[in-house]
Amino acid sequence: MSQGEQRWQEVATGVHAWIYPPGGWGQSNAGLVLATDASDEALLFDAQWDEPSTTHMLQEAPLDRHRIGTLVNSHPDGDHTWGNAVVGAERIIATDACNAHFDHEDPQRLGLLVAAASRIGRAPLVRLPGPLRTVNGPHLLLRYLAAMGRGFDFGGVRLTWPTETFSGELDLTVGGRALTLIEVGPTHSHGDAILHLPADRVVFAADVLFVGVSPIMWVGPLSNWQAALATILALKPTVVVPGHGPVSGVAEVATFAEHLAWIAEVGDRQRTARRSPLDGAFDALTSQEYRSSPWADWISPERLVVTLTAMQREAENGPPIEGVQQRARLVTQMAVLADRLARASR
Repeated sequence: MSQGEQRWQEVATGVHAWIYPPGGWGQSNAGLVLATDASDEALLFDAQWDEPSTTHMLQEAPLDRHRIGTLVNSHPDGDHTWGNAVVGAERIIATDACNAHFDHEDPQRLGLLVAAASRIGRAPLVRLPGPLRTVNGPHLLLRYLAAMGRGFDFGGVRLTWPTETFSGELDLTVGGRALTLIEVGPTHSHGDAILHLPADRVVFAADVLFVGVSPIMWVGPLSNWQAALATILALKPTVVVPGHGPVSGVAEVATFAEHLAWIAEVGDRQRTARRSPLDGAFDALTSQEYRSSPWADWISPERLVVTLTAMQREAENGPPIEGVQQRARLVTQMAVLADRLARASR
């Protein structure tokens, strides 16, 4: 993904959000909470997808005299955890469920795949007719992976695990500032947690909220995700920082809740019509209903195929999406769907 202008944005006195536009693959946001007393304490909410990106974020951070002693990982995905090593925090906090799935992705393997994809994916793509079109799947996957990982260095990641875990809620104090970690997962991933600063009326929502970016649900269920959004709204924040996308408020949370309700309807229609998640996603994303919706211009709409797959597995009492092979198949389907959508729009 091409990188936008990354920057720290102050969202309350001594509270800053790292915003990485436009919020696509690996372009994740983070948070920084500074002490309000005379101490030098600081808390970082999430790292970046690799160590150079995290180092850059820290170099730009408005730390002044402050030192990051505590790092929180909102969930186990690499774009929020793989830069942990360079933060240097003595304390790394995550939910029990996040910790249990912390190595569900292998940065070294992804690095090798992206490097290979970058070399091989440059070859011309031959358009094939009818049923033979699926032969292009591997080639489309390589191109998709190359674009996804462009600009990141996964080979140098040193996986650095949480040192402390919790379930439910955890109250913390950072230099006189009270805050609460709230477990709301599983939703997007395993063990999702949000950060609430009640006195500042700020919530760091991580990947429980996407703004201007299509969500992806690897775990779910969707009802949990909808409940997580209700939890955020009940906190009555004035500022909500999404995991991907610009600094927002409750209006964007409400719109995202409407989007999840639409996805629920799409899933019902797809299963009733006995369409595959891939075909059901294509039907939905090329419909007039979608084109006239508030989310019609959100980036990466092809992610819908993963969410529909997770929903179908739940409906059939099947196992969740787990393992490298299952994820690779779904990334291939995203690549195929993105290509179909691009051709349909011409």
